[in-house]
Amino acid sequence: MELRNKTAIVTGVSKGIGLATVMALLEEGATVVGWGRTAPQIDHESFLFIETDVRNFTSVEHAYEKTVSKVGDDIAVLINNAGLGYEGYLTD
Repeated sequence: MELRNKTAIVTGVSKGIGLATVMALLEEGATVVGWGRTAPQIDHESFLFIETDVRNFTSVEHAYEKTVSKVGDDIAVLINNAGLGYEGYLTD
């Protein structure tokens, strides 16, 4: 898929796979809107961070509205990377 001049939304961009995904998309020429609870250390003209808690529907609605107002509604890629884990024994 040609990513140059395409817009992508990536959730969970603060670190790990989300951060690496953002960097890869930027290298391919995409405009990336990162949704997350903590801003990553990215200084790139084609990156926009929007504070979002994907566990909260209102927060996601707000992030989408802000995304559309900043970059338009022609979003080509959505990567739902945000994760949440619970630690403990299966029996518990």
